[in-house]
Amino acid sequence: MNAALDVFNQAIKQLPDNQTIIVNMARILLQDIKTSGANAEKLRQARIYIDKAVSTRR
Repeated sequence: MNAALDVFNQAIKQLPDNQTIIVNMARILLQDIKTSGANAEKLRQARIYIDKAVSTRR
């Protein structure tokens, strides 16, 4: 899971407004929360990407 997060963090830096990357980052974070458990930072990050995914769709 960490490898996927690293790859998508790099992708976000290069293409910060790419809807596909944003949605996939949110999905990876949610899967990590599901499998590894939640903490405040993971929840905060997931929320940021979910909110960004919704706002860039408009």
